[in-house]
Amino acid sequence: KIRGYFLAKTHLKTIHQCDKIITCSKSLKESFFNKYDLDFDYIQNGVNLEKYHISTIEEKKNLRQKLNIPTDKYIFISIGSLIYRKDPISLIKGFLNSENSSKSILYLLGDGPLIGEIRDLIKGKNNVILCGKKSNVSDYLRAADYFVSLSLSEGLPNTVLEAMASGLPVCLSDIPSHNEIMDYNKSAGILTPVGDSKKLSLNINKIIDFDYEEMSNIAQNIIKSHFSAKKMSNKYHNVYNNLIYNKQRFGKRNRNEK
Repeated sequence: KIRGYFLAKTHLKTIHQCDKIITCSKSLKESFFNKYDLDFDYIQNGVNLEKYHISTIEEKKNLRQKLNIPTDKYIFISIGSLIYRKDPISLIKGFLNSENSSKSILYLLGDGPLIGEIRDLIKGKNNVILCGKKSNVSDYLRAADYFVSLSLSEGLPNTVLEAMASGLPVCLSDIPSHNEIMDYNKSAGILTPVGDSKKLSLNINKIIDFDYEEMSNIAQNIIKSHFSAKKMSNKYHNVYNNLIYNKQRFGKRNRNEK
């Protein structure tokens, strides 16, 4: 914590020396302003829609066979480091205590210091699978049914955006960055209070009862309309062009004044 404090101070000091600061989400922009009175711009993260997309029934079936995932279960997936900030412990407890856990499987993609505690928690359980780090994340997403995250904080999580681009309804913690995504259409999933495993259990039961195809299409349409990699790229392109133009313009003026 002491080292982190001084690194954070150094980071903020460095920020003041930059020509332009852009955060990856509106919620981060607001956080920097409220905490440090720093007024930044923001460009939301984007997703490669050619890589992340909804699978057909046949494609999903083939992917599950390839990845050794059962075809007769609801598949929940969570992606990220197994660390305190991601709160995988509450996530797993919520899943295991849900009424639908017996006909569902939770796949966890990622690794981290909580792996030992998680192994103790799921000992004797066959419906929580620790996959470790994977290079073919898009395959797992397109093979799954639902995405779940109980993170305590995020910037603008690419894993959530990629899951929604793959057509997965989401069950997310009620934090600013998740709200920023869901504000476009709350019918794409359900928000759960931070750290509340009991509420997560209820929401897992609830989300299965909703119209899956409708939620899936809404989730994907949010990404197509607001979070594509192309939109993000174009916005950064404009920023870079403006920076170059201003440097050239004011640099020329300064030389003339001399």
